[in-house]
Amino acid sequence: MLQWFFASFNPKNINKSPFFKPVSIIICVRNEISHVHKRIENILSMDYPADFLELIIVSDGSIDGTNEAVADYGDKRIKLIALASPSGKAVALNAGIEAASHDFLIFGDARQTFNSDVAQRLISHFNDPQVGAVSGRLVIQPTHSDGAAAGIGSAYWDYEVRLRINEAATDSVIGVTGAIYALRKSCFSPLPLGTILDDVLIPMRAVMKGYRIAYDAEAIAIDTQPVDTTRELSRKIRTLYGNLQLLRLAPELFLPWKNRLWVRFISHKILRLFLPAMLTACLMFSLLSGGFLMVFGLFQVLCWTAAWVAFKIKNSSRPGRALSAFLLLNLAVVQAWVRFISGDEDVWR
Repeated sequence: MLQWFFASFNPKNINKSPFFKPVSIIICVRNEISHVHKRIENILSMDYPADFLELIIVSDGSIDGTNEAVADYGDKRIKLIALASPSGKAVALNAGIEAASHDFLIFGDARQTFNSDVAQRLISHFNDPQVGAVSGRLVIQPTHSDGAAAGIGSAYWDYEVRLRINEAATDSVIGVTGAIYALRKSCFSPLPLGTILDDVLIPMRAVMKGYRIAYDAEAIAIDTQPVDTTRELSRKIRTLYGNLQLLRLAPELFLPWKNRLWVRFISHKILRLFLPAMLTACLMFSLLSGGFLMVFGLFQVLCWTAAWVAFKIKNSSRPGRALSAFLLLNLAVVQAWVRFISGDEDVWR
């Protein structure tokens, strides 16, 4: 609500205008033979000066013919970096950025597609020298999804988009969408090995250097991959674990005298990690207090029960999806903490 208020009444506008500069587009892949040809065509056909585009494909130990498909493409704008063995996205990104010839970078994934105006829209923000990075918007159009997954993909993601729009209007977004964002190369520092949330650490490092992180809701990447509960739970555990990992990788982000976006960083990324604990504390307090306060405890029990029922029967109504998604998110938080405390870093399985 506060972000909306300040964005409405005291926006900090960005001096955005047509700004055509050479750009290096970096795509990290691993065994993406089924997507790589379409992805290359999608990127090279964007509405942007052809001689201003460089496409860097970093193959992270691919063994399915991806390397050969890229190498045989026959376009001088394409540069292949083939890592000998799987090393993780952080290593792949470091290698791709080091090989980039240009001062402006765009990042994407193998399976999504960019709208034709993505490069124009993203790069136009850099006409403002205060902008260090700019995020586009990922639009999920799943071939099919179940109740809980649909809840996360609709209600939760719609809320996230509105929050990012308001954050950008008042200063900067906290993190970018890894499937579609742009960066000044000068803002980049090599990522630590094993970094999970590169799409948070990279832009927040730019913030620490004094830059703003913009958001363009009209710069769109489309994902049509199927969405299901198992996939979404795994993704959320990985993301939440990545937030905890930042305590070790970038402790300066948690210091208010060093991070000018400390309040929104904590409220947007960190507080959700304590939601199950806070809800449990409220439940125990209200039930043990008795009297009128017990009503609030009983109401929470009712909500959790309804969420569990909606989840088990795969309720497709909007309230059912929202309840299922809320249950799934809290389950992901608990599992992220368990893995973090136990030292289980294998969050990609």
